[in-house]
Amino acid sequence: MKLRSLWQSHKFFLGVFSILVAASLLRFPFLTLFTPAMLQDEANIGFNAMSIAETGRDEWGHPYPLTFKSFGDDKPPVYFYTTALVYKLLGWSPALPRIPSAVAGVVSTLLVILLVKKLTDSQSAALLTGAVMALSPWTIQLSRMALESNLALSFFLFGLLLF
Repeated sequence: MKLRSLWQSHKFFLGVFSILVAASLLRFPFLTLFTPAMLQDEANIGFNAMSIAETGRDEWGHPYPLTFKSFGDDKPPVYFYTTALVYKLLGWSPALPRIPSAVAGVVSTLLVILLVKKLTDSQSAALLTGAVMALSPWTIQLSRMALESNLALSFFLFGLLLF
């Protein structure tokens, strides 16, 4: 009887926890194997993040730039600085440029759950939406590549939740 009442009072939190575990298991393991080769942009992000973390300068020698010159375009700085922070915390690994995107994928799943719960006041709708977000091949693939758009989605959802 006690276990049943505990389950009833905490089933939403257990559901959220289960969804976040599933999202993490689909995003973090084997980051260097799937997709197997590092893209040019990912290599650029990794190199610049290490350079910023070690010297405070990008590959062109600019101190703490607001845009990063890449292969013919300028990239926004948030992903580079986030990756530099991860480099300082964990050190170098071939998965380094992809880790912030994987974290953003799990955080986005949590934020979608909270947003739907707030909008609909329905725990089951929130859990269903979170499960779809966690298990969707589209979001899994975006989370396994170093894409600043995935980090931007997390920031957007966080802002929408606070609004």
